[in-house]
Amino acid sequence: DLIDAELGGWSGSRTPEQIIQLANEAKNKVWAVLKAEHEDWFVKSSQSTVATDDDYFGPLSTSQREYTLPLSFTEMRFIEVTDEAFQSVEFLPRDITSQDFQDTRRNSNQVGSAIRYPFYYYGIVGARTFMLAQFPERNFQLRLWFVASIPDFDVGKEIPDVIFPYISAVVSFVVKRIMLSNQDLELYGPWER
Repeated sequence: DLIDAELGGWSGSRTPEQIIQLANEAKNKVWAVLKAEHEDWFVKSSQSTVATDDDYFGPLSTSQREYTLPLSFTEMRFIEVTDEAFQSVEFLPRDITSQDFQDTRRNSNQVGSAIRYPFYYYGIVGARTFMLAQFPERNFQLRLWFVASIPDFDVGKEIPDVIFPYISAVVSFVVKRIMLSNQDLELYGPWER
């Protein structure tokens, strides 16, 4: 509705699906700018009670080293051990190609979860896999503090609170894209980049 009001005579020149696609593109651009300027603006913590929620991360297992990260995960900030007796255990990021990670993983293949470690090496593989070098010594419960993505706009869905203050920037982006694409392809080119 906001977009149609701003479009004036161009209202109705795009389908609702096209407008939502442009709005999501604009939302992603706003997200990227805000993330670059305010590193912790989109940080949230995981929870381990509702497995269907976007921020779910279950407990670690003594027999497993790969875990699925929350659906909204984009970047790790901090890992907190919530088990009171193991607060001193640290989780340290390592590239899985590093010698430290690989040597520790090989050693863990031999000893399993029998050793108590003061730290665990981890890496993020692909978009949403949390990989440990060592097998956990116990079924740790962790709280991940991570940069979260913003869910896409869709018909009938509410605007996420975190993007709501910037909705005018999203509307402006969509309106300019539509107007430029309708008027002059040479002017529209820079918006494609």
